[in-house]
Amino acid sequence: MESNRKDSTTSDLDLSDTNHCLLCLNDLKYFAIGTCGHNHLCNICALRLRLIIKDIACPICKENLCELYIADDKSLTFQDLNKMKSDLLKDKDDGTVYYLNEESQAASQFPRLNACRIGKCRSKKEFNNVNGLKRHLERDHKKTFCEMCLKHRLVFIQEQKTYLTNKINTHIENGDIGDDM
Repeated sequence: MESNRKDSTTSDLDLSDTNHCLLCLNDLKYFAIGTCGHNHLCNICALRLRLIIKDIACPICKENLCELYIADDKSLTFQDLNKMKSDLLKDKDDGTVYYLNEESQAASQFPRLNACRIGKCRSKKEFNNVNGLKRHLERDHKKTFCEMCLKHRLVFIQEQKTYLTNKINTHIENGDIGDDM
């Protein structure tokens, strides 16, 4: 059977939409920009690519981005931000990532925090590591992470799914409902 599927290329991308992230389609409040000038990725997708997947290339043009700026002012270009580099905030995990302001830095740090995200949790502290967060989730909320997902699902800790401890085996055996394609 012949497929009518057309493989997409970067020339097929709609780069006119500057309000949504090209990868996740979320609102583009904080965007990332590198030397190529593409500013179509949100801060989270750009940092996930860079910090977790270890890919520093622009997903649009594939240029390696030795430095990355996270900002919320679309009128600023890479050159503008590069001139201000000495006044910008540096990322705590990657010295080649710079933030225009504290808001963009905080929004970019949040997904990496080892903090409980359960809405009514009384614990507002950040745990020293993932194991501390896991102990808290199990003790206080009867929830846990899937160890396989923690190891192989390439997302930040705040993006990882949690499961009731008495339901984790169902996830391990069957996956998540709706995740099969």
